[in-house]
Amino acid sequence: SLREPNVVFISKTSAEKYFGKTDPIDQTLVLNNQFGTTDYVVKGVFADMQDNSDIQYNMLFSLETLKNPANLNGNDWAALDNLFAQYINTYFYLNNDANTKTLETKLTALRTHGIVKDEALYTNSIDFATGGHTESKQYPLWYMEMQTLGFNYRLTDFQAALGITQLSRAEEGLRRRREIAAIYEKAFQGKSFIKGQSGSVEGHAYHLYILEVEDRVGLYNYLRTQNIFAQIHYIPCHLMPYYREFGWQEGDMPNAELYYQHCISLPMYPTLSHEEQEFVIAAIDTFYANKK
Repeated sequence: SLREPNVVFISKTSAEKYFGKTDPIDQTLVLNNQFGTTDYVVKGVFADMQDNSDIQYNMLFSLETLKNPANLNGNDWAALDNLFAQYINTYFYLNNDANTKTLETKLTALRTHGIVKDEALYTNSIDFATGGHTESKQYPLWYMEMQTLGFNYRLTDFQAALGITQLSRAEEGLRRRREIAAIYEKAFQGKSFIKGQSGSVEGHAYHLYILEVEDRVGLYNYLRTQNIFAQIHYIPCHLMPYYREFGWQEGDMPNAELYYQHCISLPMYPTLSHEEQEFVIAAIDTFYANKK
């Protein structure tokens, strides 16, 4: 029945709410939404979900309902799709012998661009991952791989609401980021271990502040011992396993590949204090001074 359009299954509580003691099967249930009213035919009643279950719902609609142009009432498909995207959850009925761990791994990867962060699953070499640091025997902590084409489903509703409130502080944040960037630029200008840095760029928002350095792996690891958690942005996209399958290979984008061998992103956020930033700068200077 759920293969048909405008069909609904309802919970026992919903059946009592809308139909009382009358048998609800094949009865019409009229529901309102932002597009007007829609008639649904009740084809089944299911037991209420247990309170201790993460799966909670009181109605099941057929997917064919989404494809029914009559439900648009003159609106475009995108509007209806947006409405249902807010409320629809997808559930799988698995065979008893299904490997739930494998399925969880695949679904988690699809949620975040198809990216995995598990050494057991990596296909690129350690040498590539480190940017050519041949002494490394393991993958660096920053490394990850895009192994399939996925989606960006990481942002929760709570985070989205928080992000909206932060817009009122955007100008303040930009001003502070630019102050931090100016201090970094002055601190590292002319240093022998610097191959390049973000520097001063008119209108730059400084989401990141990046240095290009020698022995990037060594610096990254040393900073972690000082509780300074730098990051690497970014691994060349064309050399992710998913894109390698299309024929991309090392040497196709030499500038991006050379950049990846040396880049490191320094702490950069509006609440970074002057003392904390000076600590970061001093730690980097100390690392390279000790290499001489």
